[in-house]
Amino acid sequence: ILYLLLEEEPEKTSLITRSLAIENHPDVAFIGLEFPSGTIAHVELSWVAPLKVRDMVIVCEKKMIVYRDTEPQEPVRVYDKGVEKSFREENWYLTYRMGSSYAPYIPPREPLRVEMEEFVECVSNRKKPLSDGRMGLAIVRMMEKIEGRC
Repeated sequence: ILYLLLEEEPEKTSLITRSLAIENHPDVAFIGLEFPSGTIAHVELSWVAPLKVRDMVIVCEKKMIVYRDTEPQEPVRVYDKGVEKSFREENWYLTYRMGSSYAPYIPPREPLRVEMEEFVECVSNRKKPLSDGRMGLAIVRMMEKIEGRC
């Protein structure tokens, strides 16, 4: 998802893992990613967490977006929230803007059906798929970088 959103590979990565169930087989990981554009990402993964959370929070200058994969009614919510800087008498002041939020209507669709429809469309019309071999290679490079192999 990060690669689709940013269309760039991270230049710096960090990784912290713990093996709770089986020694030397991490089941908890915290990943930090820094991209050439200045974007940063923090990813938390856990096989043992009691709650299966698949959320994404995108923080921008003027708005924030929360995506909840497990929320069927409102998977996306946009918040008019941000930080504004002002300069007064040799001091910087931060103002936190707390505006309203809204959930754009996104019709529910079965993910496997969407994937199969895209596959058929690409094969029928010789169209480039969203996730092709180049993207797969970029993901493998990112995983190797996270693990410290390159």
